[in-house]
Amino acid sequence: MVFGPLLSEAIKSKLTYQIFHTEQNDSADLELIVLASNNTFYHTTIPFPKPPSPPPKFPTNDSIKSLPLSRLSTRELTKLFPRYHPTLMTRAPEPHLLQDPFIKRQRLIPDLHMHEGLDPDFPIARDLLSSEIGILETLRAHPHPNIAEYHGVLLHPFLGGSHVTDILYTRYATDLDDFYANPAARSPANSALILNGVKAAIAHLHSLGIAHHDVRPANIFLDVEGFEDGGMQVTKVVLGDFDAAVEFGKGGWSVKHAPTGVWWDEELWRFGMVVDGEMDLRGLRVLERWLDDTGIEGVVDAYA
Repeated sequence: MVFGPLLSEAIKSKLTYQIFHTEQNDSADLELIVLASNNTFYHTTIPFPKPPSPPPKFPTNDSIKSLPLSRLSTRELTKLFPRYHPTLMTRAPEPHLLQDPFIKRQRLIPDLHMHEGLDPDFPIARDLLSSEIGILETLRAHPHPNIAEYHGVLLHPFLGGSHVTDILYTRYATDLDDFYANPAARSPANSALILNGVKAAIAHLHSLGIAHHDVRPANIFLDVEGFEDGGMQVTKVVLGDFDAAVEFGKGGWSVKHAPTGVWWDEELWRFGMVVDGEMDLRGLRVLERWLDDTGIEGVVDAYA
């Protein structure tokens, strides 16, 4: 995507700004897309300060005015999002009507800085979002207690309400990565409940002809109950994050899967091979070992 010219200081100071998107890039700098009161989108970057300077504060209208702003074409920006199809997509209720939902948006910055060799008319963010919505609509028609609850899609008013920008999920208390970082959370009972919950989720997906393709602790979400003695008990287990999911029998040209190494075996499945769900079963075996050894150190030698 080509950025337009910088906004002049004289005009910039007269406008007000609303934040449309914030994202930390690979250099830890904060990149912003804002909508100005002249109905034009702009992009800017807040460099991450070097120690001992404190991290930057969340940008305000006044602080945005002090930053260099490059124009973004609305037409180009909408290419990053799928068009809303009311017959194929469930429109979510407004987030404030739900109890603290989780709003998921794909990373946009890699597509904004589209490098040579990728087709700018087919952004990765849009493909991932479209794929995830399709899978979630199937799961909405066939719900399961161990699958993260999907409420529908959100249409952002800044884009005229014609394109899907976000997915709305139920928010759970924690993910498995964070939960098992606390030694008080680790117990045979919790490990068994988690493993059985994920097994049930994968069995349900496979019964529908869907492979998850990203089974790992960061995508396993939990509700938990704490006790006065410091102990913690898992009360709910769900598998979420379906942007890597793909239907059985497909050629497997999806753009995302679990990280290579412990959670992904390139010898078992590579791009272009027919999807059969075997990688999910491997993920379950690794997860069982991970839970037994209470962390990644216990599985590196066996699976990496």
